[in-house]
Amino acid sequence: EYCSVPNCRRATPLCSAADKATCGCNNVKQSDYRGTINTTKEGVQCVAWNVDDLQNYPESGLKNNNNSEGNIFCRNPRPGSNDYAVCNTGDDWDENYCDVPMCKPHECMPPC
Repeated sequence: EYCSVPNCRRATPLCSAADKATCGCNNVKQSDYRGTINTTKEGVQCVAWNVDDLQNYPESGLKNNNNSEGNIFCRNPRPGSNDYAVCNTGDDWDENYCDVPMCKPHECMPPC
């Protein structure tokens, strides 16, 4: 389907989806991000999500999650607590925000 509004200068797809490897959607606080950014905004290197420290965060679900286990990338396992994707640095990862780009809002809408 394409834009049929008379003021459109060119036809644009209506249902383009966000590329979860390059951005995270604001409406889910970047919990959908699956890219490879692996440093905080300050440049601190991430460590693997399945380090022993994660036992202190059983609600994260990351230790047994095949999509995240063993990776060192920015994620938001607790969108109820974190506003953006975070990085596990071995310290309090709730505040180790990453510089993950936001997807365009129209790309984050439910599928057509």
